[in-house]
Amino acid sequence: MKKAIFGATLLLASSTFAGTVDDYLSRHPQLKESATVDIYVKRMAFMMALMDAQQRYNRSDDDFIYQLLSSNGDKYARMGVRKFARDCRIERSIGQSGDLNKEECDLIIKADKQK
Repeated sequence: MKKAIFGATLLLASSTFAGTVDDYLSRHPQLKESATVDIYVKRMAFMMALMDAQQRYNRSDDDFIYQLLSSNGDKYARMGVRKFARDCRIERSIGQSGDLNKEECDLIIKADKQK
């Protein structure tokens, strides 16, 4: 009985945060301050959903990817932010700049530190 309650609680907690990429961006409004960051997060979320669709479901059609984004887009956006933050940190540590400038990287790294 305790396992069933724990499982239901865990399922409810994980589904509470399920949402779209726009939901994620609404919870992290600083990412919308830069049009570039906003676009990059959306594109990376799409790429993360595409990789998930290919690896887990052996599919790559746009309809399926958009279905994944509509139900778990916030998860894919979070993964994208995490990847960009890691890239920014690596680029800074070796003295190079990548696709994002310093201010954009600062926004991404700050968002990555938040839940």
